[in-house]
Order: sequence, then structure tokens, then C-alpha cells
Amino acid sequence: GHATREPVRAAVRPDAAQRGAGHLAVEVVAEGGGEHAERDFPGDRLQDVDAAVVRRGNRLVLQLEREELKAELCVQMPEAFPLRRATAEMPEKMPGIPVKRLRNWMIQARQVLAGKKEPMGVGRVMLMWAQSFALFFEGIEDCPICYNVVHLTTQTIPRSQCSTCKHKFHSECLYHWFKTSAKTTCPLCNQPFEGARARFSALV
Repeated sequence: GHATREPVRAAVRPDAAQRGAGHLAVEVVAEGGGEHAERDFPGDRLQDVDAAVVRRGNRLVLQLEREELKAELCVQMPEAFPLRRATAEMPEKMPGIPVKRLRNWMIQARQVLAGKKEPMGVGRVMLMWAQSFALFFEGIEDCPICYNVVHLTTQTIPRSQCSTCKHKFHSECLYHWFKTSAKTTCPLCNQPFEGARARFSALV
């Protein structure tokens, strides 16, 4: 018979995976090329969340659990990976999480995978989903500019707050807004953003 092709391998390091402690390490290895990516899930971003990664055929499945709520993210790994990109599949439902926020997370996941042909993109997507899931239950709202709780490149959370409408934004998103709009007003309420010029001068 023909040998079964094993394009990727998902491994959870026994020394790093501590179920119940909110800590998980994920390794994605591409066949042949020796490319690999390992993502460590920091405990301070996964409080009260159990996380695990399992393989189902050519799918890598991130399983998240908090109390009685369970959620999954499936990433389809093509046989030609990493020559062909992995793709994220929209979950059918995640009880307790608004569909709008799920869609925002999915858009972010697809952006990461579209720009990353190497295994690092897969680990990064799983990290960001796990963080978003955990932060959702801490009451952290999505940034009104990028529509995500975890910033795409810096993986920070929204901290810059408008003193008028009280919405919080990623500093990087605000700086981009100020730069492209030539304004230092809040993107939502259009009121002057307190300390905008001084706060973001370091990002220029």
C-alpha cells in the first residue's frame, strides 16, 4: 500500500502543557523542509482557560474550555504545506460568544494565514485565538478600529481610552488613524483625544 503522507505534526510538549494552568506549547512541523514553529501560550493571558491542540486528519484543532463553555478552532493543513497556505475554518457556533466577535477573530486569523506561508503563521493564529477567548471573559472589548482584542502584530490589548466616549483602542491603531486622517480626534465620537500628540510622538 501507499504510505500515508504526513505533511504536518502537532505536538504538545509534556513539560510545557499544564492543563488547568492555562499554559500550552504548540509545535507545528512541516514535512521534509525542516521548518517548524513553536508557540508558547503564556499563563497570564489564559487565566481560567484549559487549552489543547489535537490532530484530526489534516486538521489541527485548538480546543479551548472555560468552566462549562467549550470552543474550537480548526486549521486545515493542505498536503503541500507550507508551499500552500493553511486555512482557518469558521466555527459553527461558540455558545456565549457573539457571532460578530467570532467573525472579527476569524478575519484576523485569515489575515495572519494569508500573509504567512511558513508554520509560524499557524502557531500565531492559535495563540491569538486562545488569547482572544480568554480576554473575552475578562471583559476586554475589541478595538473599534481593527475589531480585534489582540493586535495583529504587537499582540497587545486596547489600552488607550478616549476620555469622552470611554472606548479603548490599540495605541498602534490610533496612531495609524491620526496619521492617515490628519486629525487627533477620537475615531468614534470625534472629540479631541486627550494627550494624543504627546502620547503617540514616540511611535513616529
